[in-house]
Amino acid sequence: MNRWQFQAKKGTKTIKVASALSSNDGEIIRLWALAGRGIAYKSLLDVQRDLDAGNLQTVLDDFARGFQTADTKKTGLHLIYPDRRYLPSQVTGFIDFFKEFLSKQLRI
Repeated sequence: MNRWQFQAKKGTKTIKVASALSSNDGEIIRLWALAGRGIAYKSLLDVQRDLDAGNLQTVLDDFARGFQTADTKKTGLHLIYPDRRYLPSQVTGFIDFFKEFLSKQLRI
């Protein structure tokens, strides 16, 4: 059973969602939504192109925070890497690349 969090007037509410389909693969969930199999709880980063093309539409915009372009509340995104005093240049390079990529994708 999945748990989805929504913002309500009195704070965050967690709803247990029973679904006929379940996956830990975000791309599969996106494809199911495109095929009309139900509602997908996805970030804009994952579905912005589908929204722009008119293939998907948002619902529950007033309750799902951190997933809409008009959100005033920030939602964290975490990069996890080994705790080391000196990180390999590949790790720091990827962090810099990813920050720039996200700023372009999210139009920040």
